[in-house]
Order: sequence, then structure tokens, then C-alpha cells
Amino acid sequence: MQSVIKISLLVAVFASLSLPPPTVFAADYYIAQTAAGAGNGTDCADAYDYTWFNTEGNWNSGPGTINPGDTVHLCGTIANALTVQASGTSGNPITIRFEQGASIQMPSCPSQQSHPAGCLDTNSQTWIVVDGDYTGNTPCGWVNGQSVACNGLIQNTLAGTSGGSCPGGTCTGVAWTNGINATGCNNCEIKNLTIANMYVRTSTSDNSEPWNVDSCAVLSGTGASFHNSICHDASGGVQLSYAGTDKFTIYQNEFYHNSHNLVFSGGGTNAAGSVYFHDNYVHFAGSDGISPWDNCPSCPDDGYHQSGIHAYGVGISGNWPSVNQFWIYNNRMDGPGN
Repeated sequence: MQSVIKISLLVAVFASLSLPPPTVFAADYYIAQTAAGAGNGTDCADAYDYTWFNTEGNWNSGPGTINPGDTVHLCGTIANALTVQASGTSGNPITIRFEQGASIQMPSCPSQQSHPAGCLDTNSQTWIVVDGDYTGNTPCGWVNGQSVACNGLIQNTLAGTSGGSCPGGTCTGVAWTNGINATGCNNCEIKNLTIANMYVRTSTSDNSEPWNVDSCAVLSGTGASFHNSICHDASGGVQLSYAGTDKFTIYQNEFYHNSHNLVFSGGGTNAAGSVYFHDNYVHFAGSDGISPWDNCPSCPDDGYHQSGIHAYGVGISGNWPSVNQFWIYNNRMDGPGN
């Protein structure tokens, strides 16, 4: 009798080990600037307000909260910064999707010196997808040698004499503003977005800040990617900051009206495993044929200069960073520069 019981237990244990992993049932939540309709997040007409997204208790806390595999849909124009509160998992990332015509716009996106540190801040969470394509299958950016407009939009709207975006006149303030902060964002993906007007430089007399502090996106982390997007009117473009054996992939983007388009940097003993920059279009002038980043002798850092790729390392206590692989191919770069 004892043998029969042992055999039965072994069979039960083997059967439990053979079961497939539990199915993750994805949920959808809709977010707007202010609550709409029933305010239950079931669609744009009944969206939660943006504070629901920014509340930690509404993430990874069971049914009715944002869990791995779920999608958060952004509706209309959101005028406050959004901060991710929890991570997805491998095979079940958390997706933030811009619905048709959706945007995040404010006078000046938060700076690298504050928290949140961007109009959208992934907050050092992992396995996050930010997708500006509401259809889920229509890539934009630089596709098959053509510029394709994007649906999702993140931008500064400030007009005046301070802050990161100054379409109304000379920029004099130091804003350090970012469209997206995705530092420490392992296995995160940013795609199908226009990120614009982090710094709109209108003349060579604009002299507010170093060349690399107003960025479309700042990324660090293993497996981070930025693709099929448009980045324009930023001093720092897309910044990659490496602090380990990171892997970055940047492809099929259009960059223009930026001082630097890709900034890649590290310091001390830090190392990057691999960087892939391919199939992008970088042009220093926009459709107006004008480059706003001509050299300014009185500007900080000995003047603005224009680079398709600006890669460098900073020595700390005699130690210098390293990059194991840097792949640059199938890119187009043109327009005035110096």
C-alpha cells in the first residue's frame, strides 16, 4: 500500500511539473488628461485621468490594475508628465500605446535634474514598450527610404524666453528637458513616435545651455531600442548612457534640426556590449533647408556643433570606458553642417 502511495505522489508531482505556465490574460486601460464618462478606463470615452496612471497602487496589484502583458492607451492631449510605476516581464511587457491623435504636450517636459525626468518617465522599470502607433502594425519614421509621419506625439509647447522650447524668440533659460527618460530601462522599446521641440533654436544668438541637455529620449539599460520614430529640434537628439554590458539598437528613425542626433557616452570603467545604429536618416536641415545649429562662438562648450553621431568617454581616476562593438550601417546623413 505504501508503494502505491509513493508512486501516486510521484505521478502527481511529474504531472504538475509538466503543466504549461499559467496564461496571462491581458487587459486594456485608457488614460486621458481628465476622467471621461464613467471614468472606469474601459475606453477613451470613459477614461481614467492621468493621475490613475501615476499612482503606484494601480500597478501590479491584481485584477483592475496594470500588470505584465497589459496595454495602457493614451487618449487625446495629456498635459502632465506620466511616470511608469512597475515592470512588465519577458514575453509580457507592459505597453503604452498612443491612440489616434494622442499626445503628451506641456510647456516644458521635466528635466534630467528632476523626477519625473521627462514627459514620459519609465522610472527605471523594465520590459516596457512605448508605441505611438494606435493600429499596432503601421511603422513610421524612416521606412524604405521614405519619411513616414507618426501618430503619437511628445513635445514642448513653450513660446518665450525661458525653458527648452523657444519658438517665440531667443532661448535664455536652462531647462534640461527630455521627451522620454528611459534610463535603467532593461528590455525597453520606444517606437512610432514624433518627439519634437525640446529646444527650438531660432538664431545663432541663442545661447542658453550646453549642446546635449535637451533630448528627445535618454536611454540606458540592456536591450533598449529606439526605432521608427522622428526626433527633431533637440540639442541632444537621442542619448545613450552606458553603465554596463548594455545593448542598444537605434534604427529606421528620422533625425533633423538637432545639434547632435545620437549621443553615446560613458565614464570610468563602464562598458557597453554592443550598439547598432542602422537605416536612419540624419539631416541637419529640415524641409526649410536651414540648419539652426550653426556655430555660435559665444555659446557654452566653445559653441554648438553638429554631429550625426557623437560618441565619447569620460576618464575617471585614470579609468576610461569601453565599447565592445559599435555597428553603423545603411544610414543616410546630409545637409549643412560644420
